Amino acid sequence: LNAGVSAGSNLDGSSGEETRAFVGIDLNWTLYNGRRSGELAALGERKNEALYDRMAAIREVERLAGTAWNTFQIAAVRDGVLQSEVRSYTQRVRSYNDEFTSATRSVLDLLIAENRLFNAKFQQINNRALLTFSGYNALAAQSRLAKHFGVKPANRNLEQRLAPKGNEAPRVVIERGKVLFEK
Repeated sequence: LNAGVSAGSNLDGSSGEETRAFVGIDLNWTLYNGRRSGELAALGERKNEALYDRMAAIREVERLAGTAWNTFQIAAVRDGVLQSEVRSYTQRVRSYNDEFTSATRSVLDLLIAENRLFNAKFQQINNRALLTFSGYNALAAQSRLAKHFGVKPANRNLEQRLAPKGNEAPRVVIERGKVLFEK
């Protein structure tokens, strides 16, 4: 429904005072909207959002797998270096102990060597824990951790919370190797 009034002088180029009033009805209808464009647009938007969430989850899993594998490889190389370092410091402590017994080495030198041996063993223990943990992370990223420990699948959905977007986080449901997303 449209309505309006106009009053004044020199309206539409005519001279003098003029007043107009109008009332009108506009009708607009669609005889056929064969594919419901609004619903299709909403469906397309939901599909794009789900694809984006899926790609983000895939990137996150790839990042976690890459980080776990790199950490595992670095820890494996470092384990060999630390093992050699512990052997070297063990021989040095034995040598310094013999020299201390024969009074050619001071007790301070012996204590420093024992401190370095202790630190090397401490680093080796920490590195072996990191090696074990990163190995389990690599297995988990490949979905082989349960099989490694001989655990049978529970045949039920596993839920994992991803980084929150605002106040809510999307739910990831992993079922028979397929990743499903729910809001």
